[in-house]
Amino acid sequence: VSQSRYGKKSKTGDLWNDVPDRFADVAIILGAGYIASSYSFAIDLAWANGVLAVMTAYLRVLGASLKSPHYYIGPMAKPHRMALLTMAFIAEAIYPSGLFSYIALIIMFVGQLVTCFRRLSKVSSDLESK
Repeated sequence: VSQSRYGKKSKTGDLWNDVPDRFADVAIILGAGYIASSYSFAIDLAWANGVLAVMTAYLRVLGASLKSPHYYIGPMAKPHRMALLTMAFIAEAIYPSGLFSYIALIIMFVGQLVTCFRRLSKVSSDLESK
């Protein structure tokens, strides 16, 4: 992940790769919330999704710190979240209403709950089997 083209990795590379992603996750997801702000609870839903986005990464990194593999599983890992939001933002550019962003936030919320549960279950299973 944090390797140069020469195959070398810095001691802090993983840190500087992961931390900015968490800020970007929250900022992009909040943007969807503000686009959909005319719908009930859109901002609250965006904040909840921001917290869950950080939590999915936290569970992956925590598991790895406990000697479990890095689990990038979804259904709403970062690439899935960003693909969903990209589609919603493209739709909003064509038909601006906030509805596409709102629907994306709902789908993302459910998907991230499942993702957190799956990652937690995998890490828990790994730790129990040691």
